[in-house]
Amino acid sequence: MLDLANAHIRRESEAFNDPDVAALMLGFVDYARLPRILKRIDSGRVEWRFSSDTASVTRASVSKRLQTLPLIVIDDICEVSKTGRSFGEDHEAELKGILDSRGRRPLIATANLSPWSDGNGLPELSRVVDANSASDRVSDRLTCGVIVEMPGESRRRTR
Repeated sequence: MLDLANAHIRRESEAFNDPDVAALMLGFVDYARLPRILKRIDSGRVEWRFSSDTASVTRASVSKRLQTLPLIVIDDICEVSKTGRSFGEDHEAELKGILDSRGRRPLIATANLSPWSDGNGLPELSRVVDANSASDRVSDRLTCGVIVEMPGESRRRTR
């Protein structure tokens, strides 16, 4: 779906000197890597080439792009124990910022986390994405739309 939504801007991906930033500017948000990608952008090392000129990619240009794209994908919101990564306040703040800025524009978020409570406390999704908050503001925004559960084994393991 993302490929269809972004077919008209695909050629722009060649204009970036960083493939992670190119993917981000096309609407593919790698949740685990997002803070590191934004730190590279903040350092001024990421360039956007157009015609014969170049310019630095800024956080403002990324935010504007993510606000206006017809569709974005936030990929693989997952548990810390499954990745060995540490999800902190920077992940939560960036994700909340993206969700808030898009309003009701479509997005797809993928996760191997349950958005429903098992009766023993917080749902997995809320426990992970709202870990540094006293509320469930981020998970609430993620689950206010249509949720499609895709049961079964991961297809990645069969490759």
